[in-house]
Amino acid sequence: MTLLASDMLRMTRTFAARPERVFDAWLGETWCQWLGPPGAVCRCKAADIRPGGGFAIDMTTGNGRTIGIIGSYRRIDRPAYLELTWVDELHAEEWVIAVNFEAVADGTRMTLQQGPFSDPLEQSAFHEGWTGPGGSFEKLDAILTA
Repeated sequence: MTLLASDMLRMTRTFAARPERVFDAWLGETWCQWLGPPGAVCRCKAADIRPGGGFAIDMTTGNGRTIGIIGSYRRIDRPAYLELTWVDELHAEEWVIAVNFEAVADGTRMTLQQGPFSDPLEQSAFHEGWTGPGGSFEKLDAILTA
């Protein structure tokens, strides 16, 4: 189920894996294996995985453009909750990404909230990158079921 609030993006997806495994997939090199829209490839340049620590990623899109992404970890509560900031070279905004991981009978229900967005087109582009065909969540699912 996906909901678009006025300035917040909220998405929920269930994965057939335990919360610890889904949570850990959000960290370091594993995150870079599935992050990004279809055709994107990421390289983890730095990851200081602790509250107050930061990360740096280069995302090369399908058209060959490389985008630098940086952020910091605001809260890490393994395996239930992760909160981080996201700033990339294309936008003048900093977004907060909050992810809840809930154990359910068939695995983990992951709920991601990102925002606030000042531009509805950017909000829509991120929605498509996370949930669209070949997007981040499909790539994450493939890693978790491999």
